[in-house]
This record gives sequence, C-alpha cells and structure tokens, in this order.
Amino acid sequence: IGAGGSITGLKFNLLNTNQFFASSIEGTTKLQDFEGNTLRVFTCSDTCNIWFCSLDVSTKSRIVVTGDNMGNVILLNIDGKELWNLRMHKKKVTHVALNPCCDWLLATASVDQTVKIWDLRQVKGKNSFLYSLLHKHPINSAYFSSDGSRLLTTDQKNEVRVYSASQWDCPVSLIPHPHRHFQHLTPIKVSEGRELLSWEPTSTDQGA
Repeated sequence: IGAGGSITGLKFNLLNTNQFFASSIEGTTKLQDFEGNTLRVFTCSDTCNIWFCSLDVSTKSRIVVTGDNMGNVILLNIDGKELWNLRMHKKKVTHVALNPCCDWLLATASVDQTVKIWDLRQVKGKNSFLYSLLHKHPINSAYFSSDGSRLLTTDQKNEVRVYSASQWDCPVSLIPHPHRHFQHLTPIKVSEGRELLSWEPTSTDQGA
C-alpha cells in the first residue's frame, strides 16, 4: 500500500500465525505473510473506483467474507473460491462480522444506516436477511461479543447501541457517546475481546 493507501481490515490466520488476511482501498482482499509475500488474492476490483472496506474470517468454517464501497458482500472459502457475491446494501459496507459462536451468523453494517443480520446457510439474495436494524445515521461498525450473545453498533454521530440475541431487532441499550468524526479524525469503532465486553450493559441497564 503506497501513499494515501489504507488497510481497512486485518485478521491473523489462526491456521498459520505467520500469515494474515487484509482488505484495502487498493481494491484487494489478500492473504499475506510477514515477509511481504502475497500468498492468495481473494478479491481484486481492477479499478480505483471500487475498494474493500471490511473483512472477517472463520478458520473453523474456512470462510472469508469481505464488503466493498458499492454495497457488495463477497463470501469465499479459505482456498479462494467465490461462493457468492451479492449487493446486500445500497451504499458502502463499512463492517462485516461473523458470530464467534455461530459462524453461520453474519452481521453487515453500512452507511445506508442499516445493520443487517444474515444466516449464511440461507442467503439467496439481498432480501434474505434475518433482521434489518435501522439507525438514524450511517454505521461505522457492528461487533459481536465474544460469547456471541450481544451485538454492539457505532454510528457516525453520537450513538452506541447494544442488541441481544434474544431479540436482535430491538436494542436493549442506547448509549449516548458524542463521536462525530471529521476529515482528519478516525471514526469510532469498537474492538473485540475485553474492550467490547466492557461496553456491555446488564439486562437492566438502559445507558452509560
């Protein structure tokens, strides 16, 4: 990645810790090693107008999922074979996340102000989502908790939401958190692990 470039998604290869998966605005999703070698190219747009904004990997199910700035989500196996390529959102897909406990469950977030939850075993087209979670503003990220029971989303203005697996379509908590970003400020995104768990409310909490 040269000047002005950006890595938009990064995941270690749990099958080989000397390797990592990366998506970028150069229009590719790749498997690389720490020597700088490209081992596999999963997606390549071949145009500067389309780039990849998000990435997740399940080594257990041996799948790679990536989303682009046109609203498309691509599912591949870990050997690079494309399983499907669908326009799941009207605008840029800012984040994709596989549920760590049920890795057939996929969450996609977009600047079209929706987060959608999908069952990868039943995806047949853009309208085959399980839930569509409408927000007031474009979405930066959607992360599952480590036990897979919660989903936390961040928008591009001032709201953090927490959803529960018991009722995915209704947030259990709305957390005011001013984080509107500008040109030279990084948009807020949650992170996995303990940082995510520290955001999670108890069942009686309504905010933080």
